[in-house]
Amino acid sequence: MRAVISVDTLSTGISALALAAVFPIGGRIQPFRALVRDRDQLLSLSGGVSIAYVFVSLMPEMASAREAYAASAAIPVLFQGMMVYFVALMGFIAYSGLEILRTRMQAKSGSRGKRTSYYIHIGGISIYVWMVAFILVSRVEKTSLHIVIYTFAMAAHFLTIDHSLREEHRLPFERSGRYLLAAVCALGWVAGVVLPVPPYAVALMVAFVSGAIVMNSSIMELSHRNEERFLAFLFGGVVYGLLLIPLG
Repeated sequence: MRAVISVDTLSTGISALALAAVFPIGGRIQPFRALVRDRDQLLSLSGGVSIAYVFVSLMPEMASAREAYAASAAIPVLFQGMMVYFVALMGFIAYSGLEILRTRMQAKSGSRGKRTSYYIHIGGISIYVWMVAFILVSRVEKTSLHIVIYTFAMAAHFLTIDHSLREEHRLPFERSGRYLLAAVCALGWVAGVVLPVPPYAVALMVAFVSGAIVMNSSIMELSHRNEERFLAFLFGGVVYGLLLIPLG
C-alpha cells in the first residue's frame, strides 16, 4: 500500500508542477502550433479542448461524485444527491458574478478602478486554480489515464486564462500575478496530499469546478466573436471530445 500511495503522489505531483508551470511561461507555450498558426486561434482551440473535457469527461464523473456525496455525506441526503448538480450551477453563477463585478470596476476611471479589477480577477482565478490542483489529488476518478487527460485539458484551459490576464493586466500580472498563480497551484496540490477531505466534500468541489470551467471558458471565448476563432474552438471541442469518448 505504501508504494501505491507513493506512485500516486508522484504522478499527481508531476501533473501539478506541469499545471503550475503554465503561468510563468504561458506566454511562450504554443502546444498546437503545428495545427494552427494564429495565436488567437490557438487559444480558442485550447478553450474548445477544456470545454470538451468538462462535458465529455468531468460531467459524467459528476455522476460518480453524486453517488459518493450521497453515500458519505455527514447528514442525511435528500433528493439522491442532486446537491452536486446545484453546486455546479453555483460555480457557474459565482464566476459570472465575479466577471460582472470585475468589468464594472474596470470601467471606472483612474488607477484605483483598474487595480480593484485586477485584485478581483486574480483573486477569483487563484481560488479556482487552487481547487483545480486540489481535486487532482482527491478526485473520484483517479487512474493514470484520467490524470493525464485531466492535466492536458486543464493546461490548455490555464493557457487561455494566462492569455486573458496578460491581455487585461499586463504589468501587474507579468510582475507578480503569474508567479502567484503558479504558487497557488502548487499549494493546492500540497493541500490535496496532506488534508484528509471526505469524499462528499471532494464531490462538491468537482461539481463547483465544472461549473466554473464552463463559465470561464465561455467568458473568454464569447469576448472574441469572429469566424476564425469559432472554427478553432469548434475543432478543439469536437476532436478532443471524440478522443475522450473511447477513453471513458
